[in-house]
Amino acid sequence: MSLLQSRLLRPVFIALGIALLVQVIVAVALTRSTVTALEADLANRLGVDSQHLSSELELASSEVTSSLDALSASTRQRLSVGL
Repeated sequence: MSLLQSRLLRPVFIALGIALLVQVIVAVALTRSTVTALEADLANRLGVDSQHLSSELELASSEVTSSLDALSASTRQRLSVGL
C-alpha cells in the first residue's frame, strides 16, 4: 500500500500539514510585528537625529554669518585706511 493512501497515516499527514500551516502563519505574524517595531524605532531615531542635525546646522550657520560679518568689517576698515 502507498503511504499516502494509508488510512492510518492520513491523520498524521493532515496534522503535519496543519502544524506547518500554523507555523508559517505564526512566523509571518512575528516577522510583521518585528518589522513594524523596527520601523517605528527607526522613525523615532531619525527624528531625533534630524533635530540634532538641524540644531547643529543652525549653529554652524550663525558661526559662518558672524565670521563673514567680521571679515566684511575688517575688509572695509582696511580699505578705508588704504584709501
